[in-house]
Amino acid sequence: MGLKAYHEEYNRFPSEAISPTPSQTRGKILKTLHPEYDAAGHPKKIPEGNPRGINFFDPPAAKNKMSGMYYDDKNEPVLVDPWGTPFYFMASPDERKEVPNPDLQERPRDPKVQTDIIIYSAGPDRNPDTWRDNIASWR
Repeated sequence: MGLKAYHEEYNRFPSEAISPTPSQTRGKILKTLHPEYDAAGHPKKIPEGNPRGINFFDPPAAKNKMSGMYYDDKNEPVLVDPWGTPFYFMASPDERKEVPNPDLQERPRDPKVQTDIIIYSAGPDRNPDTWRDNIASWR
């Protein structure tokens, strides 16, 4: 999704990625990581959180609003999993590289995930709270 590349460039994660609760892959975060370019290859608008206008990832175009990025009715970018649901993500706010574990079933055992960023899909049932089918980057 380009978050690690952004961190390497700016030595921090985008502010939209730092939250005590998971965020979805839609809107401002995608505009920050994947600015729109004109025909000459220049950013149409420099994103607020990306002053150099760098493109940090090239998502595939979604087909039938599944498995890729599309623009919704409000012309906001949305990055979705194979079931048409936005991914969820969280980033560590500091150098400890810990992220709260969003898995409610595992949380008592492992309240923190020892990594700098996590991303997960709600899975086939499209419900992020039912972890039996969720696909997680830290597992």
